[in-house]
Amino acid sequence: MECKMVKKEFKVVGIKNRGAFANFGSEVPVLAQQFMSRTNEIQNSSDTEIALFEPKRGENHLEGNYYVGLNVVDKAKEVPSGMEYIEATQYYVTTRGKITDVEDLHMHLLKWADEKV
Repeated sequence: MECKMVKKEFKVVGIKNRGAFANFGSEVPVLAQQFMSRTNEIQNSSDTEIALFEPKRGENHLEGNYYVGLNVVDKAKEVPSGMEYIEATQYYVTTRGKITDVEDLHMHLLKWADEKV
């Protein structure tokens, strides 16, 4: 599994949720499946699925925010009900894989980031 750090601009329309980091492996795929049934509502979609996670900042940081969504080509003029438009440019650690493997992907990224950054 290849991991890397990149500076990237993301333009995403998606759904935000909050939960326990320990439950991301089961919660994120469920939210992604719900979201995917609504992708026809999103304008200017690149059809690239994405999940963005708040980083865990220590042992006592038990809950975090996450988004599931689609990258969009241009700034969203209209955002479907219950969704948000996110635009962010910063450094990210990234890898690719199936959304059903999100728990393993997330754990691997955390370990890789701790060793490299």
